[in-house]
Amino acid sequence: VRSLLRLLEDALVPGGGEAAEEEKQRLDDYLLQNGQRYSFPAPEHAALCRLLVTRRFLPQRPPQPVQASDHRLRVLQSLRVLLRDERHRDTFVELGGLDALGETLAASTHEHFGEGVGDDALLSPRGSDSYASEILVELLSITKRFADAEALLAHGGGVARALH
Repeated sequence: VRSLLRLLEDALVPGGGEAAEEEKQRLDDYLLQNGQRYSFPAPEHAALCRLLVTRRFLPQRPPQPVQASDHRLRVLQSLRVLLRDERHRDTFVELGGLDALGETLAASTHEHFGEGVGDDALLSPRGSDSYASEILVELLSITKRFADAEALLAHGGGVARALH
């Protein structure tokens, strides 16, 4: 976890190159080691959640190079795992993650399905990005973490708008 934390602290947003490849590998390692866990009480997990949200999930200002889809997927998978722990869901909300989740969910839904007419439009993914379906599933899984949470009811305007 410490090497992943260093990468997230050092690089603002990966646009490619060796640092991005190393970060993807560290995220893969993290997922392999922690994919079955549901509690993350250690301080380094709190730091990881905070850095993933602020440095990789929330929109960056000024806008940085677009994150590669496979990298974005790994970030979302790592967040989904960390958000199993209620402490990290609270951090996600405090950092403004719910509004960003709603905006990202809406954009990903549009990217995946595109605009169409009638009910059949939603049945035919555009498939412009080979990771679009997986990203959408991860976003929905993260949203599900907040389904019964008061935070979603109180602060989840962006998510509610995305779902309508």
